[in-house]
Amino acid sequence: MRYGFVKSPGRNESIDIARGLGMFLVIYGHVLQILFHRRMDGGFSQIAFAQWQAIYSFHMPLFFMISGMIANQFSGKSWKQVAHRSIYLILIAYIVDVIGTSFTVIHQGASAISKSKVEDYLINHIALAESFSTITVWFLVAFAVVRLASYSILRYTGIVRWFIVAILIVSFVFSYDCPNAFHIRAVAPGVVFYMIGRYLALRPIGIYAALSPVLLAISLWLAHYNGGCTFGWQSSCENPELPGHFAVLMIFGLYGDLPLFFLTATIGSLAVIGFAKLLVNTKLSPILGFMGRNSLGLLIINGFYLAFVNPFLRNVIDINDTIIFYVALGSLATLAHIITLLLTKPVLSCIESIAQRIAQFSVGILWLALARFRADTRHAETGT
Repeated sequence: MRYGFVKSPGRNESIDIARGLGMFLVIYGHVLQILFHRRMDGGFSQIAFAQWQAIYSFHMPLFFMISGMIANQFSGKSWKQVAHRSIYLILIAYIVDVIGTSFTVIHQGASAISKSKVEDYLINHIALAESFSTITVWFLVAFAVVRLASYSILRYTGIVRWFIVAILIVSFVFSYDCPNAFHIRAVAPGVVFYMIGRYLALRPIGIYAALSPVLLAISLWLAHYNGGCTFGWQSSCENPELPGHFAVLMIFGLYGDLPLFFLTATIGSLAVIGFAKLLVNTKLSPILGFMGRNSLGLLIINGFYLAFVNPFLRNVIDINDTIIFYVALGSLATLAHIITLLLTKPVLSCIESIAQRIAQFSVGILWLALARFRADTRHAETGT
């Protein structure tokens, strides 16, 4: 992570700003939940929910698309290098989850430890990477798999490429009949947005920057028309914690009407990327660029705010549906995250370092095993 507010040489500032805008939407979207989700007073702000619903219609696809726009990230990379990065991201999710789970045990005491909860942790957290104590790191797991799938599609051609695409489609369709292991329900859509970003990187279309306000308005309008099930055979597809209300939730594979989801998410993501181009060299660019360059750290921190601070805030902050209140809420939440990021630099750096070392060791062992397997196979074929 890069903790300075001055942009790094060689980096695409508009990409950093776009990622920073996306990170702001993550922070703001999560803090909005305190105004309608699990409030002890039963309050439910329709205005807060409408904003949340609109944000969730495109903010996670945005990150996949931005990643695809970094056109050279696979340039000259081997399978080993790509696998290393993906394993590194998954390890960060596991390490953060261990820390978050430790916080939960400390907070809840002995009641947090039981046979059923230990079994749940070993199965859903460790084996399936489906559930995490701080929630937000789910994206790191999904993105790690999306990177591997995207690299496979770009690396191979012909029938092999189409076979990989077919596997992604089939796994997506049938993922609703099995556990959401490694967030498989987000992988195929994530690959689609990654490839859109890849296309934009190779064939830039400048017009969407000028049209970004119009694109954003269309996306926000379309978001409120989405709902229902992704596939007709699904018996239930609403968020059980928000009965009667629909919002896109990639973490659970809740997309509503699939064509409308892709249209809304694509238009909304293009709008944000367009706004980022317009914000280059403005007064907002240093802070948004900083947030973009440190999006991994902010994502980790946001998970702890979501898991441990939101439950407190939703019972002490009254609903106030005024513009001033929402501006203050978003600004203060963002400021709190930036301050926390700066204060926890040593911890975040330690997490990254540990994940990096384990990833290097794991990939080394894996590739050594593969090399031995290939050697044994050749010996068996030649009879030597």
